[in-house]
Formats: sequence, C-alpha cells, structure tokens
Amino acid sequence: MRVFFVVICLLLSTKSLADQTLEQLELLSYRLSSSFGAFIFFEGQQDYLQRAEQNLSRGSELLTHIEGQHPDIHKLWHQAEDFIEQNTHRSFEGVDMTLEASWSLLTLELQEKISKLTAQNYSSPAVKLQVELEQILVHYMKFANSTVGGYGVSLSHKTIEQRVADAQQLLNENFAEQRQLQRKWNYIKRTVLAYNSNTAPYIVIKVFDDMRELVRQPSESASALAAS
Repeated sequence: MRVFFVVICLLLSTKSLADQTLEQLELLSYRLSSSFGAFIFFEGQQDYLQRAEQNLSRGSELLTHIEGQHPDIHKLWHQAEDFIEQNTHRSFEGVDMTLEASWSLLTLELQEKISKLTAQNYSSPAVKLQVELEQILVHYMKFANSTVGGYGVSLSHKTIEQRVADAQQLLNENFAEQRQLQRKWNYIKRTVLAYNSNTAPYIVIKVFDDMRELVRQPSESASALAAS
C-alpha cells in the first residue's frame, strides 16, 4: 500500500510538472509570435529577431520536459524554428504580406494546439493575466503587419476589443491594488484599441515589456523559464 501511495504521488508530481511546462510553453508561443511579428514590422530590426530566437530557445528547452508527448506540438515548434532560420537574413523591401501570412498561420496553429491542452486552467491569476496580455500583443502585431488584418486575425475566435475587455476584468478582480500596473494598462489600452487609425508597435511593445515584469510573480520559479 505504501509503495502504491508513493507511485501515485510521483504520477501527480509529474502531471504537475507537465502542466507547468505547457503553461509556460503557451506563454512562449505568444511571445515568439509577437517578437518575430515585430521583426517583420520593423523590416529586419535585429533586436526583435534576437527576442524571437531567445523565446524559441527557451521553448525548445521546455519541450525536453515533455519529450515523447504531444508530437504535433513538437513538430510545429520545429517548423517555427525552421521558418525563423530561413528568414533570419531576409532582405526587406517594404511590407511582405506572404511572410506575415505564413508566420501568422503557423503560430496560430501552434497556439491553438497548446491552449487546448492548458484548457484555460492556469496555476494563478498572474499567469492567466500574462496569457491575456500576450494574446493582445500577438493580435495587435498581426494588425500592424497587415492592412487587411492578417490571416491570423481573421481566424481568431475573439476580437481585440473582447481581449482587452477580458484583461480589464482580470485586472479589476485580481490586481486592483497594483497601481503601477494599472497605470501602465490605462496608458496603453487606448493605443491598442486605436489599431485601425494609429498603429504604434514600438510604444505598445515597450509598455507590454514593463507590464510583464510587474505581473510576474517572483515566487513562481517556472515563470523564469519563460521570461522574455
């Protein structure tokens, strides 16, 4: 009986580790998408490529914790690796709709596969808010990269307005006392919602970087793996 109890505990701890891995991998999939989206928008600016490569590397490291599981996610992640490698030295000459569309569809499929496994059952309100914010940034960058909204946006289950409303509710319910975070959010949400008339990716990315640091919980060691 004692051996059985030990086995059960080991299985539960393994499941918990797998859940944490998928949770952090979901965050990284959004950050990967938006950082390479910024590389496209800024026509090859290396800072954003380096961010994308860092997120890619951290995600690959996380995937080693679930080796042999979820082969479709491993496959899509490796496809993202190949995609970035093939376009690292790309010569930009204005907006490249083919590049944006291909990247958008690839990462959308990856994110949908992972989010189905996490099933919106996040370990804390902080992680849930991080996911909401990352989804907004991905959505925003897809609009920025395409005058027609991008394939990823057109296939999205939510509008950017709905995503902003969801993040606002989560902030009100769980982070009302975090004044600095609230100020950052109140400053940037109008800019995000003005995506159709006044695109400002540099400012949006900068403020979202600041909010990442404010939301992240120091006690969550797993979150450090997904730090951007």
